[in-house]
Amino acid sequence: MRSNLPADPLLVHDIRGKRSIGLPKERRNMSADAHELPMGRGSRLFHCHLMGWAIMHLPSLCYESGPIAPNLTRMAELGQGRRTMIRFLHTRIRVQSLNASIAFYEKLGYSEKERKQSPDGNQLAFLELPGNDVFLELTWSENYNTACPEDLMHTALGVDDIIAYCDKVEKAGIEIWPSGWREKFSGDGRKMAFVTDPDGYEVEILER
Repeated sequence: MRSNLPADPLLVHDIRGKRSIGLPKERRNMSADAHELPMGRGSRLFHCHLMGWAIMHLPSLCYESGPIAPNLTRMAELGQGRRTMIRFLHTRIRVQSLNASIAFYEKLGYSEKERKQSPDGNQLAFLELPGNDVFLELTWSENYNTACPEDLMHTALGVDDIIAYCDKVEKAGIEIWPSGWREKFSGDGRKMAFVTDPDGYEVEILER
């Protein structure tokens, strides 16, 4: 059965009982334990831990009291997943010289955030890019021979203007692949470049 919800309605869904009930805004009674989970497209999902209720704000929408229940259950699960999602934080590479590697990555736009020593005696340097949560960790150990086979791994950077970026990097003394990149990047095709750090790790550069 379809029915038009009241102005500025809330659709209340009991996750355990799989029931959906249309409620006007003035009748909502949120638990103190409730919190809001952003869902996009103008909708908002609220979830109450103790009560097991998912409360969805659905502006100017019709609903079906039966078939929509499982969908709301799934949306509630997705909302909770967003709240507890796993995030990629950093990657670590071994280097032969912290100072040489830091100097290289600073030319790419990184800045040194911190240096410290690990419990095992490794010297660590943490590099970050402005506006990024993910960081690059460099590690150096005495008597450890660093050798990166060709094409073993690479990191990647996205830039707004790859020609301007590569021009700046090249003027800083770093070789850009491919050769003749200015001419190759003048068209409308995909623009992708590579540079190689002092230990053989490649850095991909993409226009995004």
